[in-house]
Amino acid sequence: MQIEFVGERRITIGKDQTVLEASLQAGIPHFHACGRKGKCTTCRIMVLEGEENLTRPNKKESKLRTSIQMTSSIRLACQTKVLREPVVVERIIKDISEIPQYIQLNEKDSKAKKLKPLGEERYLVLFFLDIRNFTPFIETYLPFDVMYITRKLFNVFYNVINQAQREIN
Repeated sequence: MQIEFVGERRITIGKDQTVLEASLQAGIPHFHACGRKGKCTTCRIMVLEGEENLTRPNKKESKLRTSIQMTSSIRLACQTKVLREPVVVERIIKDISEIPQYIQLNEKDSKAKKLKPLGEERYLVLFFLDIRNFTPFIETYLPFDVMYITRKLFNVFYNVINQAQREIN
């Protein structure tokens, strides 16, 4: 079977291959930050023709559809397979300069390509600090005093985070 990427080319896609796998194998620089887990939506494609010729959205894609309200013509390439032809799609995120980031050539065989995930899933905490009445404080005190107090405050937070064996970026 084949699938057409508008403005790029028509490629062959295997029966059990996702649109993302086929596009990467064909050398199309298809963005995919979560490593084909169906979580980031960076591999989105717009289906221009043949929506009925694709697999139905699976649980991962359906969950994302409700949270970001994707129309039925927008699909996740990492979760979508082609059932029959014709299918015409367009990548939403395009940047040809990033091919090496997405496809890793096998050292022994330059035609063999290995998919290379770009992202990794990590649990993070974002800590935001807002100091009440900070503007009047810095207008009242000398810069040295402001920096001294601010550093003392940051040091308290640093010590707590460090004791918990966590990382500050």
